Amino acid sequence: MSAVDGWNKAALDAGQISAAVNPRVYSQDGWSVFRVDGFAQLQRARLRALALPSGEVRPVYEANVVNSAGGSAAAYTSLVDAISGKIWVRHNQVDNIVGGLAAS
Repeated sequence: MSAVDGWNKAALDAGQISAAVNPRVYSQDGWSVFRVDGFAQLQRARLRALALPSGEVRPVYEANVVNSAGGSAAAYTSLVDAISGKIWVRHNQVDNIVGGLAAS
């Protein structure tokens, strides 16, 4: 699985339908960086390791799915198993203001 494949799985899991298809990928500070049609921001993924409670260590892609096109905001960080494609973690990175207080 490539970094782009990992990002695609993370985007689908986060409900962001558009997929990266043969993007021009370049490396920046350890990240694979690329554009995705319909997304305002550059997208990023990088290979990491995830330690499980069982003592096993899995290779994962840390994928940042970010988009503010159309005035709404979506930002997720996911850990996608680099072998099986399983989503181990998905974290919503958007903070929302509710009644003057920030809520996550």
